[in-house]
Amino acid sequence: MLRQIKRLFGRVDASVASFRKRTSLSCRNGCGQCCLTPKVETTVLEMLPLAEYLMGNRQANFWYDRAKEASFAGPCVLYSIGKYKKRMLLENSFPMQADFP
Repeated sequence: MLRQIKRLFGRVDASVASFRKRTSLSCRNGCGQCCLTPKVETTVLEMLPLAEYLMGNRQANFWYDRAKEASFAGPCVLYSIGKYKKRMLLENSFPMQADFP
């Protein structure tokens, strides 16, 4: 099932890239504003590739404990300011693609 989800996200990424090319609409390079709010919206489906990566790399407990301690008052705990050049939610369907292939 996860393979199918990743394929679906790949198709979405291709559609978004095509839309951006046709319209010239995109987030500013390096923006990240959507990740600086404590109200980052996502779905369970969008988080499955990240969960797979964290479990496979024995990092799930670390991030689970960090989430339990989070104040939910700052930026997304997974976001590092300035680290990611591309910032578009749908284009980055797999959270932090650079770190979590």
